[in-house]
Formats: sequence, structure tokens, C-alpha cells
Amino acid sequence: MKNIRCHAALHRTSRPAASSANRSLALIPALAVTLLSSCSICRYDMTTTVREDLSVDRRICAEADSSYLAGDKTSSPFEFALTEPWAVKTLDIPYNADFNGETARMNVLAVRRFAPGERLCVGLATGDQEGNPLLSPDESVRKSFRWFVTRYEYRAVYRAVRDFPVPLDSCMTRDGQRLFLMGEDSPAGWSGLELYARLDELNSAFVKWTDANVFEVNLSIISRYLPEKHLRLLDLEREKLFGHVRNDESGLLGMNPREFCRRADEYFVDEPFMSEIYGRYSAEIDSLYAEREKILDYFLLTFVHEVDLPGRIVSTSAPQIGENGAARWKVDCCRLLYDDMEVVAESVKVNVWAVIVTFIVLMGLAWAVIAPRRR
Repeated sequence: MKNIRCHAALHRTSRPAASSANRSLALIPALAVTLLSSCSICRYDMTTTVREDLSVDRRICAEADSSYLAGDKTSSPFEFALTEPWAVKTLDIPYNADFNGETARMNVLAVRRFAPGERLCVGLATGDQEGNPLLSPDESVRKSFRWFVTRYEYRAVYRAVRDFPVPLDSCMTRDGQRLFLMGEDSPAGWSGLELYARLDELNSAFVKWTDANVFEVNLSIISRYLPEKHLRLLDLEREKLFGHVRNDESGLLGMNPREFCRRADEYFVDEPFMSEIYGRYSAEIDSLYAEREKILDYFLLTFVHEVDLPGRIVSTSAPQIGENGAARWKVDCCRLLYDDMEVVAESVKVNVWAVIVTFIVLMGLAWAVIAPRRR
């Protein structure tokens, strides 16, 4: 669907037109590897701090390149708009952030405080990131008073990414998706070799799914310009054509309509027609394809999200608790291929004043009972 290319220093580079020569997945198995590689992902270290009055402080750290640090604001490391009241500044002391085995040097910080009851947000999604669920989770904070303690809750729901013509369920079981995309429910007692073989099998299914989507997107666009007889032919030969087009070590991810039509004509060698149609309507076809492939830009962002609440966290959906006691998740669109992702943390803070008041009241009652007896 799209030529996903390396984003050096976490900023968007210019994109030359896709071709078979510059496809970034030349000999690498599809999205599963490319989207997790260090050169493809824009990494953000985000911290959400909930205060006792339910105001929220949010910090988003990123890695900027030398040109941005030198004053070139057009090379912003943030792939979303951070308008006022967001404040962006350079960190005096950069630090390394861990992204489940990968590290990034955080040197730029965006900060903002949200008033109690104000709608929380990550940033304003613009351009290719418009509609990215990572930037618009459904977030809420609340607290409940229990005299001796106050309970605080942070909750966010990141919506699943499902805008694909071929559903993932058609190529991989839900259990397989949970293991492959979420890293959860690993079979107990399996050796590393056994687990590797299982993941390799799941990766093959994932590659087939990405290829099927590239095939269907290309075919659906080209079909708009084909006469009825060619549509009937494609319907009859669909499965065989798919097998022929993907019979290549590079897979289909990154294949543009021109290359798709060339490979299709290799199959219809006795009466080729696809490239002719493409040549006639290339501008319209390329425009439609560019619109459909925008969704892959969503996968170029990944967040480590830490949530810090007043008191001590007593319940959370987070797989990790940081040394500072904050709940920690990694959130990206690969995980959102499986389902909605719910991020929840609950904490309890002891109301010291309530303990003191209760103690004073009890002491007063005790004195009221004991004092008359002494007389």
C-alpha cells in the first residue's frame, strides 16, 4: 500500500515517487518488520500527571535533529500540531528513553496543563496523521472521596485501526493476533525455538494479509476504469492473479499502481490491458491510491505513555510499573490492529487530614466518657 521509508532523526523527509527500485521492503517481510524497525518510527515519550484537583500536566518528549535544534522549525520532530497553550522547548539535559528494547535520545519537550474538566488531547492531527487514533484517544479522569482515602482513576481508549479492505481475521486467528501484535498469551512452557517457529508462522500470515490489502486496493481503483468484459475476466482470474502478482520475494507492500498493472499484464500476457488503462488515467489513479495509502502513516508513530496519579497505584491495565511508581504502556497502531486498547490506572491516596480529624474526634469522645468517672 505504501512505501514506508526511514525517518532519520524523527522528522519527515521528502518522498520521491514510489517505484519497484526504491521500495523499502526489497527483501524484508512486510509491515511486521518495517514498522518495528528503528529507522521507521517516530518515538514519543509521554507522561500524564493527574493532580489532586483533577488538573492534568502532560509532557511529550521527542528526538529532534540538528537542524531543528539550530533553529529550523520546519523540521519539527512532532508529527502533529502543538499550538498554544502547548509550550515547546529544548531539554537542558537530554536523556535516553526505552521503547521496549529500542532507545531514542529525547532532547525536545512539549508541555501543557489542562484545567479540571478540560478535554485532554495529545496534539492536533493534521495532514497524513488526520484520523490517527493515537492522537485522539477517549480520555477521562475522575476521583471519588471515601473519607480516609480518595480514589483517582485515569482511563483512555485508543480505537482500533480497521480501515482495510481485507480483515485481519481472514488470515490470522484472534489468538494468533493477540500473540503477534500484543505480545500476550505466550504459550506456557514453550522453548525459544518453538516460540520462534510460531512467530515465523504468524509473520507469514501477516505478510499474506498485507499483500492481500495491497492487491485489493490496487484492483479496486483500476477496476473503476475497466470495461465490463475485463471486469468479468478479473473476477474469474482473481485468485490466480493474486498468486502471480505476489510471487516475488519482496512482497507487495510499497507497490504502486504502475507496477501493479505491469505485473498483472505479465499474467494476461496474451491480451494485456492493465498498463494501457493506467497510462490513460494515471493521474486520477495515482491520486486515489495516494488517498487510500495515507493510513500507513499512522504506523510511523509510537508512544511510551506513563500515567502518574496522586497516591499509590493499586490497579492498572499496564504491563509495567516504572521505578517512579507510574503505570507504563507502549501504544502504537500495530497493537491497534488487534482491537481497541484500554489504558486504565487507579490509585488511592490517604487523606491525612481525615485521619487527624478522626483521631481528634475519637480522643475527644474518649475524654468525654472518661473525665466524668474520674470525678
